[in-house]
Amino acid sequence: MVLALLLCVVGLLSVSGGSQATLMLEAEPGDNVTLHCHSNLIDGSSYIHWFKQIKTSAPEFLLFMLYSAHVSKRPHDFERIMVFVNNSTTVSLIIREVRSADSGLYYCGIQKSYGQITFSSATLLQVKDEEAHEADERHEAEEAEEVEEAEEGEGSSFNIFFILTVIFVVATVVLSALLILLKARK
Repeated sequence: MVLALLLCVVGLLSVSGGSQATLMLEAEPGDNVTLHCHSNLIDGSSYIHWFKQIKTSAPEFLLFMLYSAHVSKRPHDFERIMVFVNNSTTVSLIIREVRSADSGLYYCGIQKSYGQITFSSATLLQVKDEEAHEADERHEAEEAEEVEEAEEGEGSSFNIFFILTVIFVVATVVLSALLILLKARK
């Protein structure tokens, strides 16, 4: 990465933008996500670079790979990130068990030998933070409990309605019998 920056400063390496379409991907903590780099510039001598950028901070270099060798180099051991070559125009970045800290703008650059880097489409990954995820789970559990209580309440409403109906019928029968007895005495 330092070499690429040095070459940029000296003017031996230039950077250009390719397709600037930005996709948005939302994920829950613990999900596995796949981000795609599509370009018709990918061939056997291409280097694929992956970067992550958070808001207005400088891009973070994640890894690069030589397309033909399917070998990636990472600045640090990041076991949750893998690169997968799908076909001649697509390379995918797979992030296992995402966390809220993985949120950011991910994009790839294709470099021919040691020449210009052309950036491809970007993906904005938004991972819910763990607290929000836990709050959503608690909220869903509370809603389920409220529905259950409401269903039980409807059942008890039905029971009360049934009991009142039986009392009304019994009272009506008793009053009718009393009226019949009173008329028979007269």
